[in-house]
Amino acid sequence: MIGITDDGVVPEHELRQWLDAKYAQQVSDMGDLEIPIARAREFLDSPGGVTGCKPHEGTPNVFIRAIPDCDYSLRLFPGNIALQEYCADFVRASTGQPANCPKDFELWSAPTGPSGLTMPSGRLLPNRQPVEDGHDDYHVLDFPAVAL
Repeated sequence: MIGITDDGVVPEHELRQWLDAKYAQQVSDMGDLEIPIARAREFLDSPGGVTGCKPHEGTPNVFIRAIPDCDYSLRLFPGNIALQEYCADFVRASTGQPANCPKDFELWSAPTGPSGLTMPSGRLLPNRQPVEDGHDDYHVLDFPAVAL
């Protein structure tokens, strides 16, 4: 386990130890020194995508839906388009400013489509832990049913 300091920094020696242990485990599992390196190179050379960036005013394809009898709304905004992903968060209805999930609320995904396999069903958890106020968000695949 990697220790993180109070200011969110991972000490370099702990990171190096963790990486060495992960590499040794992959070599052991695959029986070859080069396969983990080749897979890492392939992953790092592939086009990446950023997801979870909060939208700004004027960002297209942002959808806000009021939550009845509540001071908050649910906002959906584009995530990583290559993964057909959207992000969801909560905003204060009065200001539109991001907020963490209101107390006593949970987000759940539900199966959709003929096979029901668009996205696994279950409770959605924030992408970051612990979460500062207004910084939580959730990843959902395109066209899921999300229940509050």
